[in-house]
Amino acid sequence: SDEAYSTPITRFNRNWGMSWLDRWALSKGKKSDFFKDEPTAPDFIMKLAKVEHE
Repeated sequence: SDEAYSTPITRFNRNWGMSWLDRWALSKGKKSDFFKDEPTAPDFIMKLAKVEHE
C-alpha cells in the first residue's frame, strides 16, 4: 500500500546494479546531493563481491 512501491522506475531500469531505493530516487528527480550520506560497503564486502568500487 506504500506509494513508493508503485512509483515507476524510469532511470537505471536493469536487473542488476544499484538498489531499488536509488532507482526510485533517480526516477523522482533526486540530485547527487541526495546520496551524499549514503553508507559505503566495507572493504571486506567489496573483496567478497570481487569489485573495486561501488
